Amino acid sequence: MVIKQTVVNRLEGRTFNRIIVYVLFYCHVVERSTAAEMPHECAYRSFEAEAPENAILFCKIRTISSLEHLLRNISRTHFDDLISLHVQCSEILFFESTLATHTDKNSGKSSDLSKLRDLVIDKCKIRQIPARAFENFKDLKRLHVTTHNSEWSAMTMELHEQAFSGLNELIELNLSDNNIWSTKTETFCWLYSLKTLNLSQNHLQNIKTVGFSDSLREQNLSVRSCNLVLETLDLSYNDLIVVTDNSLSKLRSLSRLFLQNNAISSLEVGAFAGLLGLHVLNLSSNFINSIPPDLFSDTKSLKEIILSNNTINVLPPGLFEGLDQLQTLDLSHNELTSQWINKGSFVGLLRMVILNLSYNRLTKIDRYMFQDLNSLQKLNLEHNDITNIEEHAFEELRNLHSLTLSHNKLSHIHTHLFTDLHVLHELFIDNNKIRHIDENAFDNMTTIEDLGLNDNLMSSIPSSIRKLRSLRSLDIGNNNISHLSRDHFRGLSELFGLRLVDNKVTYLNEDTFEHLPQLQVLNLASNKIKHVTPGCFRKNINLKLLRMDGNEITSFDGIFSTLNNLVWLNMSANKIVTFDFKSFPNSLEWLDLHMNHIESFLNDDLYYTGNIKLLDLSHNNISQLTVTSIPKTVEKLYLNDNYIQHIQVATFSKLQRLSLVTLNNNKLVQVDMNAFRLDQIDEDSDLPEFFISGNPFVCDCSMEWIQRINYLSHSRQYPRTCHLLIFSVPTKAIVSLCVIVAILLLATVK
Repeated sequence: MVIKQTVVNRLEGRTFNRIIVYVLFYCHVVERSTAAEMPHECAYRSFEAEAPENAILFCKIRTISSLEHLLRNISRTHFDDLISLHVQCSEILFFESTLATHTDKNSGKSSDLSKLRDLVIDKCKIRQIPARAFENFKDLKRLHVTTHNSEWSAMTMELHEQAFSGLNELIELNLSDNNIWSTKTETFCWLYSLKTLNLSQNHLQNIKTVGFSDSLREQNLSVRSCNLVLETLDLSYNDLIVVTDNSLSKLRSLSRLFLQNNAISSLEVGAFAGLLGLHVLNLSSNFINSIPPDLFSDTKSLKEIILSNNTINVLPPGLFEGLDQLQTLDLSHNELTSQWINKGSFVGLLRMVILNLSYNRLTKIDRYMFQDLNSLQKLNLEHNDITNIEEHAFEELRNLHSLTLSHNKLSHIHTHLFTDLHVLHELFIDNNKIRHIDENAFDNMTTIEDLGLNDNLMSSIPSSIRKLRSLRSLDIGNNNISHLSRDHFRGLSELFGLRLVDNKVTYLNEDTFEHLPQLQVLNLASNKIKHVTPGCFRKNINLKLLRMDGNEITSFDGIFSTLNNLVWLNMSANKIVTFDFKSFPNSLEWLDLHMNHIESFLNDDLYYTGNIKLLDLSHNNISQLTVTSIPKTVEKLYLNDNYIQHIQVATFSKLQRLSLVTLNNNKLVQVDMNAFRLDQIDEDSDLPEFFISGNPFVCDCSMEWIQRINYLSHSRQYPRTCHLLIFSVPTKAIVSLCVIVAILLLATVK
């Protein structure tokens, strides 16, 4: 009887457990179903530049089970005058969403969305857009469906051939990033008003299946005739391999075509046949190595062609013939040699404004290569192998504003190379092998403002530079210049920035820069400067930024006294042992003295009324800090990696703007708590942060405060200490601890 009762009890227990499981499962199903129908959150958002009536209704949901059903479950108040709706599915858990086919049965239950113009469905994992899925939104202007299906590699999207039927007013359709592999040829024929179609970031492999080829209708009369007015087509970031003849010939109104970042290796002769109104063509980042001679025979209205980042090694003569509207041509990052880029390459391109031939294999520039480019304003020839430029090669470029010849193999700039460029503003010849520039090389270049000669082999500053009366920026760093004199800069009265970094300059005279009254930025870093004459910068009263780091300077008394506008000064990595803050102008806000040999410094707040906000004294030989060490205006103070052993009480108390102090990696053993004490800090201000790790602190009673200082924030008189601390525990304490552990272990064994 007892056994029977036990069995009954067990059966009843199992039955009860099953009931619980069923109930929980039912609740889960109901909850999931409800979550799929009811929006998790809906709120109106408007942007500052937009009127309130253009506000967008954002709804975050888990999934879409039926778009129409979803919209009916949004509060009716949201439907009043609703123009834009943005639906976003959850990213936390991946749930599949579905769009139901529209039928006549539910047409009467349509939501009142007569004014809806913009609909965005984002991050909802949809496998298929069925027939007439959006038919109820007859006045829709813009539709974006971006599922990010690629996050589920097995989930692709299929488009029914009547998926967009009924959207006669649609202007813009975005189907990017949906993992679409193919489309039906008639899918987009229903969109009579469509002007912009984005199919980027999918896996389309055959451009003809998109349905924009007239040849398909010729082969099969049953194919629907499409009267499309499409102006922009984006097929970038797909898997297209070839652009076949007449593949887009239906698109008579197409103006912009984006085919970049595919795997296109072949362009057939009639690839762009019928595209009479095409203005922009982007074929960059593909695998194209040759181009048919008549590729652009139908596209005479082209204004921009981008063929960069391919493997093009052949450019047929006359390829661009007749493209008299072309303004931008980018052939950069290819394998073109001077055999194919020559005097016949750009004939007739009278309206060309931008030409990019960088990152190719050009070795020379012919005399007549650019003869017809009278409107050219920007020419980029950097990263080639150019060793020779024929005289007057740029003669016809009367409107050229920017010329880049950096990263080539030029060794000599002769007299007649640039003299025809009367309106040039920018000239960059960096990273060549230039040893000499003729004295008259820059004659007639009265408008040039930026000149780059960085990383060449010049041993002195070229005298030809003096004729550049409008020069604002000069970069002559990374050369072999060892001497600077006042005559080098005569005539450069408008110079704003001068870069002389990484040369071999050893000293600066008092008149070195006297012809540069407008100089505001000067970089003398990484030279071999040992001596700077006091008053060296006396004429440079507008100087705001000065770099002299990485030299061998031991003292700077009297150097900066006249620089009343100096804001930023870097004197790091020199050989300075001591200094007085009075040496710096009151305007200075940023001072870097790290990696010197500084042992001591003077600061008298009675006489120094400066405004230093950032002070870097790290990696020096400083051993102590006193109450008067640091100027009161400092906000960020770097003292890490010194030899600091002692910090006087109240050292930081008067630094009312302090926000950061680094004291890590010093020699602090014991510190009085009041050394970190601050004056009362306002409730509205953050407490300063002190970094003190990497010090050999002794863990004894005098240092117990270090464990509780972060709990004293309510007093508003102590900083927050950051990073883990390393304590040096006395040997006796370690022995005592070991004895205690041993006793406890013995007690456990017993």
